[in-house]
Amino acid sequence: MGYKLEALLAEQTTLDKCNLEYAFIELPFFLGLIPLTNERLVSLGIKRLLLQDFNEILVDNKLDELGMKISKNGKVAFIQANIFASTIWHQACAVWDKEERIHLEIGVRAINHAIIEINKNIRHDNRDAFECLNLGRFRTTNEWISYLERIKLDK
Repeated sequence: MGYKLEALLAEQTTLDKCNLEYAFIELPFFLGLIPLTNERLVSLGIKRLLLQDFNEILVDNKLDELGMKISKNGKVAFIQANIFASTIWHQACAVWDKEERIHLEIGVRAINHAIIEINKNIRHDNRDAFECLNLGRFRTTNEWISYLERIKLDK
């Protein structure tokens, strides 16, 4: 079974201050996740994702602008994972702080590195940062969106 996630990740206080039109999912360690479906990416003007071309890593100008805008209030990461048949792992991240991109990576631990860049206090307890945030709970970005819609109805 595959796994696909495209999302913004930051501390909840950072996401509260940036006034995006999208709600976020509360994660452990006071982090928040904004899943970015294709429709959301289009509405933000983002046309190219980090894992689009494996020969080089380029950041879409609109994604860079969004990261810089949010990072006025604290560190923010764009995380992306495409995992096929649990053997081929493709992960990427870009992290911004104080209106500058400070980290850009494609690799099997890119999301863990982004998480730790955002919050160095995540306790591992023999689990990696991805597991500590329970990011494997859903298999697709759309499942995260469905979960977000359900919790918004419960409030």
